[in-house]
Amino acid sequence: MHIHLKRTSQSTLTDQIVQAFEDRIRSGLLKPHTKMPSLRNLSKQLGVSLVTCSKAYERLERKRLITRIHGKGCYVLVESTKKIEDNSDLNWQLTIVDYLPRAQMLKNFQAGFQEADSSIRFPFHVSAINEKLLPTYEIVREIKKTDQTALSKYSPFQGDLDLRSEFVNYFKREGMNVAVDQVLTVSGSQQGIDLVARTFIGAGDVVYVEAPTYAGAIDIFLSRGAKIITVPVNEEGLRLDLLTKLCDQHPPKLIYTVPTFQNPTGAVMSMPKRKQLLEIAEAYHTIILEDDTFSDMYFTEKPPKSIYSLDTAGHVIHSKTFSKVLAPSCRISALIAKGSFMNRLLAAKSITDLGSPLLTQRAVLPYLKSNRMEKQLEELRLNLKKRCELVQTMLEKYAPPNISWTHPSGGLNIWVTLPKWVDTDELLKLAVRKKLAFLPGSVSYAAEANYNELRICFAFLHDSLIEEGIMILCELISQYLESRPF
Repeated sequence: MHIHLKRTSQSTLTDQIVQAFEDRIRSGLLKPHTKMPSLRNLSKQLGVSLVTCSKAYERLERKRLITRIHGKGCYVLVESTKKIEDNSDLNWQLTIVDYLPRAQMLKNFQAGFQEADSSIRFPFHVSAINEKLLPTYEIVREIKKTDQTALSKYSPFQGDLDLRSEFVNYFKREGMNVAVDQVLTVSGSQQGIDLVARTFIGAGDVVYVEAPTYAGAIDIFLSRGAKIITVPVNEEGLRLDLLTKLCDQHPPKLIYTVPTFQNPTGAVMSMPKRKQLLEIAEAYHTIILEDDTFSDMYFTEKPPKSIYSLDTAGHVIHSKTFSKVLAPSCRISALIAKGSFMNRLLAAKSITDLGSPLLTQRAVLPYLKSNRMEKQLEELRLNLKKRCELVQTMLEKYAPPNISWTHPSGGLNIWVTLPKWVDTDELLKLAVRKKLAFLPGSVSYAAEANYNELRICFAFLHDSLIEEGIMILCELISQYLESRPF
C-alpha cells in the first residue's frame, strides 16, 4: 500500500504513519490476521528511521489494532470470536501497492444492504428510508411501462434531456435559477462528490470539511491525496469563525458542506451563515460543494434556501439526490454547476461511465413530471417525524442519564454523545453480538476523531422493531458505562 508522508506537515511522521494504518484497519482494507510490513521494509519504503516505524507500531499495538507475534512479526489484530480464513497463498498480493487510504463506507454500510446474508436485525447504521415509506411498487410499474428501446440505448453523457428538464422545474420551485445545460445527471450523490473531486482535487490541494461529516466524502477526498482540514460543527452547522481564521493560513481549493440537516448531526445552517460562507468562497476564489441530500425531509418548517440560490459568480456546485426519497436503487442524483465547471464535470462523467443508465432515469421521470413526488414527500415527512419522535421518546425513557442526543428538525439521523472515555468502536462490537448496528462517530472524522459519539438512523428499520432496538441499545450502553465506573 502507498503511504504519502508530508514532511512539512504539523503532524509528526509517526502520527502520519499511525493514521494511515489506522484508517486502513478500521475501514477493513487491512483484514484481521494480515501481516504488517516488517520494520526494516517499512523504514526503507517510507524513507524514515527504524525508530519512527517502531514508535508507530507500538502506538498501533496500544490502540489494539495490531499484535506482535514473537519471531513472526506484526499482524492486524484478530478478534477472538472471529474465524479467520487462511489466505496464505494470496499473501503475494500485499506486495502490490494500492492507493486506497480508507473505505469506511464499505465496512460500515454493506451489511445493512445485504440483509439476506447479514445477521444484523436492527440496522440503525444505514442512513436510508424503509421500503414501506417509498413508492417502490409504482416505480417498478413505471419501469415495466418504459419504452423497451431504453434498454437498447445509451443515455446521453449529461443525462436524459426530459429528466434534466424536470430537474430544472424542481430547482426553480426551490428558488434556484438553473438552465438545463447546467444540470448533470449522476449515479447517486456519491458519484457526484467523486466527480467533483477527480475533476478539481489533486495531491496536496486543501479541502475543508465539517467535523463530523459524511464518511463517504472523506473517503473520496483522501483517495485524491487532498490535505483535509476539519472545522467543527455546532447547532448552526460549520463554524465560520474558525473557518475564516484557517483560510488565512491555508487557502482552500474546495469547501465541502452539508448545510441542511447535516450528516451526521442534523444541524441546519442559517441563511446569514450561508451568505457568509459564500462571501468566504468569493474572497478566496474557491469552490463550495453543497451536498443536499435531506432538505426535502423537514418535519415542520421548510429550511433556508440553498447556497447555490445565492450564488451569481459560479462558486457553488450543488449536489441533489432524488432517488433516496423515491427508489434508492435507481441511483439518480443531479449536479448543478455554471460556466466551465459543468464542461469539466461532464468530461469527468464521460470518462467514468459514459453516462448513467437510461432505464432508471426514465423510470423516475413520470414521478417528477406529475405532482406524485410532492405528495410522496408530504407523507414521508409525517412518517419521518413520527419515527424521530418515537426514538426520542424511547431514549428519554431508557437511556442512562449521562448521555445526550440531538433533536433534529428534519433528515434521517440522531447524533448521540456519550461520556468522553467511551469508545463507540468497542461498543459497536458488543452491539453486533446483539444483532444491532449503529454508525460509530469516529468514521465521520477526517482527523482527530471523537470516539464517544454515534449516529442512529430512525428511517430504515421496520416500525415494529424500532422500540425493541432502542431498548437493546440503551441497555447495552448502560452495561458498558457500568462496566467502567469512574
